[in-house]
Amino acid sequence: GAAAEQAVRSLKRAVALYQPGDTLRLANTGEAYRESLHFGARGGTPSAPIIVEGQGAVLSGLHPIPAEAWEDRGEGLLFHANGMRRQMTASRPFLVRDGAMVPQRRTPTEVRPEESCWDKDGIYFRMAPGKTAADYELGGTMLVSGLILTGGSYIEVRDLVCENFANDGFNVHGSCQGLVFRNIVGR
Repeated sequence: GAAAEQAVRSLKRAVALYQPGDTLRLANTGEAYRESLHFGARGGTPSAPIIVEGQGAVLSGLHPIPAEAWEDRGEGLLFHANGMRRQMTASRPFLVRDGAMVPQRRTPTEVRPEESCWDKDGIYFRMAPGKTAADYELGGTMLVSGLILTGGSYIEVRDLVCENFANDGFNVHGSCQGLVFRNIVGR
């Protein structure tokens, strides 16, 4: 359809425009898309599937948390008010530092230096002695899933990477049929 030739700024907008038979081509700019591709129950038909041509693009649930977004709770314990845990009953959100998952504890009082805890109020991170929030480049998994289908059918996804989501890179629920995934990576 006409939407297939239009560039849009967000994946949400692209999904809203697409009709059966259209192809969504993600621009692989080397920068991750920090949003989900949520089809819900939208989809194609057996003779006109929706094609997602990822072209090697990356969808990432990881969002940077700048130093100024942390509140110092004393004794090296930082807090970031993020209600994400309330939205993630089946998910396991985590912090990332230098590309690696930060070790987690169950409660804020158990958090040792350079460990974290997510609870219903937000994220806790304890700094190493002598460090400040500015010494850390932390990111949090602020999105639940990368590509989400909840009943959508006749969708083909090619050459797409989904990483650092709190639940799944590729999340399929409900009565879906005619799905094809080629060369996808979930990490």
